[in-house]
Amino acid sequence: MDKVLVVLAAILLAVMGRRNHAGLKALQGWGYAHRGLHGNGVPENSMQAFRLAVENGYGAELDVHLLADGNLAVIHDSKLMRTTGMEGRVEDLTADQLKDYRLEGTEETIPTFREVLEAFVGTDLVLVCHIDVYSDALMQQFGALIEEFGCQDQIIAFLEFGRDKTYNYRNCPAGIGFAAGNCAGRKVDDSATA
Repeated sequence: MDKVLVVLAAILLAVMGRRNHAGLKALQGWGYAHRGLHGNGVPENSMQAFRLAVENGYGAELDVHLLADGNLAVIHDSKLMRTTGMEGRVEDLTADQLKDYRLEGTEETIPTFREVLEAFVGTDLVLVCHIDVYSDALMQQFGALIEEFGCQDQIIAFLEFGRDKTYNYRNCPAGIGFAAGNCAGRKVDDSATA
């Protein structure tokens, strides 16, 4: 119980301490669809949910995972059972295999990050990408896709370093807004220093 109170107090202090932070202010004034605009038969993190978010003027929050073939998938859980009813981890699949995993018993499948970007690029809507950083390959592919689509201004990345605490935040793609540890909301550029 004491550990829970300490964690809650730390979160409260962190949020209150950043209340006037420019990065937090940039997120205000936007509507976000958590895992896409899902419900009523539309599964979370499906292309249908992301298209509905765009059609209704919402940005989206999503989770990005590195696939076995180096592509990126958009799904909340690493384990597939809750959303697909099938055993396994998304990181063990390839982009082609994603189409074999139906979301919540519908015809919708796990989308790639490329597919989601295609739905949002050309709009003024923001994607808030949660990434559990565990490899350079994940961030390199994330950055390469953002650069390819030229959508740096539409991306806010929330990075967690639980699996590899030695990962250097400077490996974030240049020009995107991100939050990581004490770097919350900073814009990354080639001159960023630790």
